Amino acid sequence: MTRLKIAGELRFLDTRHIVSNISNIAALGWKPVNSLKKSVGDYVAWLKEEEAIQDLVEYTQKKMNDQGVIRKAKANLKERI
Repeated sequence: MTRLKIAGELRFLDTRHIVSNISNIAALGWKPVNSLKKSVGDYVAWLKEEEAIQDLVEYTQKKMNDQGVIRKAKANLKERI
């Protein structure tokens, strides 16, 4: 699997800037079972195991491009990350 890169593109109407905050539910006593690092690591491992994932990504990317769903982000997006 190739390394992910910032493409400078986004899907039209996608929420682009989200920060999770679990403080309200944590105040009720809830605690996450896994750390963020473990959750992301598990997800990446799952993606690597999926044989058809690259085909699916390429197919959906082409479909969204054909339908005009993918938009170019502003040039300074990469600078903010």
